[in-house]
Amino acid sequence: MTEHSRATAIEEGWANNGAVKLHFLRSSGCTPGLTPIVFIAGVFGSAESYRTEIEFLAPRQCLAVSLRGQGKSDAPRSGYGLADFAADIHSVVSYVGLSGFVVMAYSRGVPYAIRYCSEHPQELRGLIVGDYPARLTKPTREWGERVRRSLPVDPDYSHVIDALIDEAQDTELWNELECLDFPVLVLRGMQQGALLSDQDASLYRTHLSRVEVIDMHDSGHELWKPDYSAFLRIIEAFLREVDGTSA
Repeated sequence: MTEHSRATAIEEGWANNGAVKLHFLRSSGCTPGLTPIVFIAGVFGSAESYRTEIEFLAPRQCLAVSLRGQGKSDAPRSGYGLADFAADIHSVVSYVGLSGFVVMAYSRGVPYAIRYCSEHPQELRGLIVGDYPARLTKPTREWGERVRRSLPVDPDYSHVIDALIDEAQDTELWNELECLDFPVLVLRGMQQGALLSDQDASLYRTHLSRVEVIDMHDSGHELWKPDYSAFLRIIEAFLREVDGTSA
């Protein structure tokens, strides 16, 4: 927990997208009237990655999702296309019964979240994009080997890397942003390793009617470094703005 964290109870639960069992964490004892937030992690992230955010944002309702192949969720042998991940998000949100919320997605979770948001814009009040373009790219075999070396991937989940490579298709999602008539916050790392280019930041401005791009000058792709508290305060400030517009 950070120095700004508030004590809150965190519950875990499970939802199903067809035969795939999906794990999630959510806060309890939430204050009505505060806009909920749904967290979507990057590749091999998980719901557990967002415990600090959930604690910090209490008593706001928070939901953190482990998509297929992540955390405690099922890791089927196949079913790792864009549509599958977007459907995972929808399945968990529907099961929990959320409406009028903000989605925050990070890294490769961003295109999955954009597809979900474009299919269900009426359910949302906002979107936070974490250092990634509105684009899904087909990973290379070299990427797969780097992931195996750099991430603590459970050997039982190694097939997920191969499935991501085999099933992903290069997909531009910029036009899908144009149906999102709610505030969007784009967080962009500016140090080595960041994944959102000047051109892509400009494309967010072009395709969104209500967008703010924040350049995080001291951060690379890991936006919460070097100052986790500052990162959390940016998220909280955006949510408060959404609270005000929906009051």
